[in-house]
Amino acid sequence: MGHIVISKCIISAMRLISQLTHPHGTAIWDLEPAGILPQEDAMQVPVFHVVFVRNPYSVVNRKGARSSSLLFRNGINMEENRETAEMENTQEQEEVVLHVHRHLYPEEKELKTAKKEYKEYKIYARIMFVFFLLFGWLGGSLLPYGFTSSLRTMISRGLGLDDGDKINAVKEVLESDWYFGKDIENLDERLTDQAIEGLVANSEDTHTLYFSAEESDSFRQGINRNYCGIGVQYLEIDGTNIITKVMEDTPAQQAGLQVGDVLYEADGTLLSDKSAEEIKEIIQGEEGSIVSLKILRQDKIIGMPVERKNLVSIADGKVIDDRIGYLQLYQFGDSSGDAARRYLDTFREAGVSSLILDLRDNGGGYLTSVTDVASLFLPKGSAVLQREDKEGNITVSKTTQEQYCQIGPIVILINENTASAAEVLTMALSEQRDDVTIIGTTSYGKGTVQVERKFSDGSSLNYTTQRWLSPDGVWVNDVGIEPDREVRLHEVFYHTFTKMKEGNEYKVDSVSPSVEDMALCLDYLGYQTDRKDGYFSQILSDNLRQFQHDYGLEETGNLDVHTYRYLYGQTRYRWQTTTDTDTQLAEAVKVLQGM
Repeated sequence: MGHIVISKCIISAMRLISQLTHPHGTAIWDLEPAGILPQEDAMQVPVFHVVFVRNPYSVVNRKGARSSSLLFRNGINMEENRETAEMENTQEQEEVVLHVHRHLYPEEKELKTAKKEYKEYKIYARIMFVFFLLFGWLGGSLLPYGFTSSLRTMISRGLGLDDGDKINAVKEVLESDWYFGKDIENLDERLTDQAIEGLVANSEDTHTLYFSAEESDSFRQGINRNYCGIGVQYLEIDGTNIITKVMEDTPAQQAGLQVGDVLYEADGTLLSDKSAEEIKEIIQGEEGSIVSLKILRQDKIIGMPVERKNLVSIADGKVIDDRIGYLQLYQFGDSSGDAARRYLDTFREAGVSSLILDLRDNGGGYLTSVTDVASLFLPKGSAVLQREDKEGNITVSKTTQEQYCQIGPIVILINENTASAAEVLTMALSEQRDDVTIIGTTSYGKGTVQVERKFSDGSSLNYTTQRWLSPDGVWVNDVGIEPDREVRLHEVFYHTFTKMKEGNEYKVDSVSPSVEDMALCLDYLGYQTDRKDGYFSQILSDNLRQFQHDYGLEETGNLDVHTYRYLYGQTRYRWQTTTDTDTQLAEAVKVLQGM
């Protein structure tokens, strides 16, 4: 239709030109295709010859033959002379040829291209339909499934993996083609967890972590330190599980359990061959339920039923002398502020005026909790920490309550495991008060803040969003807090122990890392040692024989696995049940007594 309209416009224009240039007669003209001329764009446009003839009664075509009609050669009959017969006309004719290009508008170009593509698509679709129809018939009728499966695997192996989504590409390959995947239950879940763990693992930030549902619950419980049990701590020494601490106001204390009692049996199950984790699972349970214990005390077996109760073991405290209180915070969980306040109430009633705040081995916790604890020792509105996000925006966290008590001076104990929120409190008190002394060893140095985002299945992503700075702008990350007075414990607590193998035995003149372990334990327990370099001297043998005698072991003077485990266990037991070897605590008491 567009061709007809454009052609009529051209004809009208030619007639007008003819009348202007040939006033003595009407110009008769003819249009015919003249091929295709090259164009700048990709479309091809037909070109027409326009022929002007001075004699209006005779038309000569391009081959010289006369015609009784005027025809537009692309199919449009312009005029037919039905009245006049063919006449001879010798009058000289003048022929003028013009090249006229038919213009295609953008819409016409797009339509023409779309029609061409659609036509090609229909041809391709028909071919593919026939191909897959035949392939499916042959594959299903002539070939076994195993063959087609193997063929599919071979084809997929020959193809490259999608660079745009490598994680899912690898996951799909492992799920479909990994040999060991057949033996793994919940393979999809495991691969997903491993992929996420790989995403969050980086050298810049070791504190961004992904937790499964079980790990997330355990992590949260570790911070809040809440559980349902009886309220004891125990230590395994070569198959013997010895109670090292009985918590105050717990079912264990009410039942009469004591430090040094051996956990012998629980609900009819012998505990001598159980690990510490297995014993915990047996003793802990639902609130209000009863666990039937048998304990060994001075070679007597005593039975006692103990009721389980929901407990929180977040803090501990005691009065050391008439005016010094001792408060230990294990973590900064939901109830740390309330627990600290209860102990401060006890200290105030006892007339305590100075405090030892023990943050050793405190790995941190919630910043809201550390702000609650700081409010006990700082005036309202005091800065506790500054938090800086990746855009450089700084938020200052301040105490929101009136200072709870005026206790002081304060000594804070820290060590290499004091981290995060525990470091926040240490810096806040030391910078905001003039009566704080820090004793111990350099702290861990964790100066970042993480938030938790949970998935619907209970798993969670804990990732770093900010760094924290002290009220004065100090960043302790990877540096830690240096104490005002550096005091180290016995060297046995900084030593890495080897695991002595079953069947090994060391005698005088032997050399082994296990002999070095033995010498350090003997020295800590108060026995004489002449060297700690792994060489088994005669003096070490004599003192080892004395240890064996004191604890009822076979007196050989040689180091076997049984003696090795007992040495290590007694070292831990003494540390957990007494304070006479705690040099850092002793220094804290000395500082406060001298003030």
